Amino acid sequence: MMRIVIYSLIPVFIYSIYLFGLRTLVLLAVVMACGVISEYLVMRSINGAKAKVSEAVLVSCMLFTLTLPPSTPYWVAGVGIIFGIVFGKAVFGGFGKNIFNPAIVGRCLIYISFPSFMTVSWTKPFNGFPGGLVRFTNSVDAATNATPLIAFNKTGEIASYWEMSYGGIAGSLGETAAILIILVGIFLIIKKVASWKSMVSCLLGFGVLNNQSNH
Repeated sequence: MMRIVIYSLIPVFIYSIYLFGLRTLVLLAVVMACGVISEYLVMRSINGAKAKVSEAVLVSCMLFTLTLPPSTPYWVAGVGIIFGIVFGKAVFGGFGKNIFNPAIVGRCLIYISFPSFMTVSWTKPFNGFPGGLVRFTNSVDAATNATPLIAFNKTGEIASYWEMSYGGIAGSLGETAAILIILVGIFLIIKKVASWKSMVSCLLGFGVLNNQSNH
């Protein structure tokens, strides 16, 4: 099951690299190293020499990376995933026993602790081929682009649906390409790895609560 999720996330990462550059891979490598090592050390302290690292930690690391802005400092990403794996998963006994999503726990920590890195600077995505597939990152001058939500709150400007569908907007590494996210979701439902009921309930909950807040 975890392996299918890993396979499904590979296209998302490839497209994230195209949009935001090869720095995405370095960020993923840092998160993977910190996540795997932290889970191993904690589980070793619990289970001794029989400690094993599950494939689930790879999924957590990948999902966590995709929630990050492209310019997130490596040390901030490392702190976030270590906290998420240790306090969101390992302290409950490891895989299958945790009550929280480790990736979200880590993301919450750095969002609260380092808000300037998570909410202020957003990298403008590359356009055209080969995009970021052959470049490390966009220029520093371009790292001030606003996300559609920030732009709307400041100016009332609404980004085009086309840009939001293919990912031509600023945002976190894995959140901008709506069409790709939907396709991955459908794939996971077909493979019976994800529940369509959970997805629909989240969407309905967001829609209802958002509509109530607007009123």
